[in-house]
Amino acid sequence: MDFSLAQLQAFVLTYETGSFKDAAIQSGKRSQAVAKLVSSLEDNCDVLLFIRHVRRLEATDEAKKLYKLAKRVLSDSNQISTMLKSFEEELPSSFTLAVDNLLISNEVTKCYKAILDEIPTIDLEILTGNTEQIAGWVETGEADMGLRASPFNSQDDLISVSAFNFKTITIASPETIRSGSIISQSELTRLTQIVAKFVFHYGLEIGHIISDSIITSNDLHNTLEMVEAGMGWAMVPEFNIRNKLKEQSLIEFSIEGSVPVVWNAEVVYQSDDKLTLAGDIFIQKIQTIEQI
Repeated sequence: MDFSLAQLQAFVLTYETGSFKDAAIQSGKRSQAVAKLVSSLEDNCDVLLFIRHVRRLEATDEAKKLYKLAKRVLSDSNQISTMLKSFEEELPSSFTLAVDNLLISNEVTKCYKAILDEIPTIDLEILTGNTEQIAGWVETGEADMGLRASPFNSQDDLISVSAFNFKTITIASPETIRSGSIISQSELTRLTQIVAKFVFHYGLEIGHIISDSIITSNDLHNTLEMVEAGMGWAMVPEFNIRNKLKEQSLIEFSIEGSVPVVWNAEVVYQSDDKLTLAGDIFIQKIQTIEQI
């Protein structure tokens, strides 16, 4: 028993299209060549795969059983070819990206999906954590690259590249503050404020902390849960809570005399020597986001 990938491909296309002619069109071969490949597969394996009628082909029970396995073999063959090509081109075999949980969004997901689109053989790992963790993972080599909210006065030795800007808004539960309200700073000082831990870590208290009573949080999801529960108000990225604003489980309000605060996201990595094609693809894609 002997068969080739070309014979299996001819068989699969013929099975899917129902004719040698249509299979030939898809494969870019002559219909006689496709018919010959299928016939040689039948002869070599001593099995009838198609009953030839005058104007159509009828797949046999043997063909129906063979089809799924043959399809899988061709898929595996394509993956092997792609992997061998990646070895030849010295493409990176793995890439670990650390993403600040403040920045998780569809727009960011599309940027690291682009790595898989360009290098389908790569082992991609995504770590998510708070802003301070991102630099630590990159510094220790646990992550090849990180995306974090910019601390403005970085205390690490990592290379940083500006990614995109994002608007922040002040939010509360509808039971705490009425939607669209303009609240004075003196009023806010009496309400509990839920503050991201990195604000303290990077010395950003001025301009970010107003209230006298503080709850510190290192996770955006937890912050939102506390705000919804009426435990306090918070300043958060607007793009991350659009659905909650639509559902009115959270409301936006304004601080009297204040201007909208825009934060910056940045990509960090150890050195240009360690920057691979995967990292380069991510940087290029993330910089196409102007503001989210």
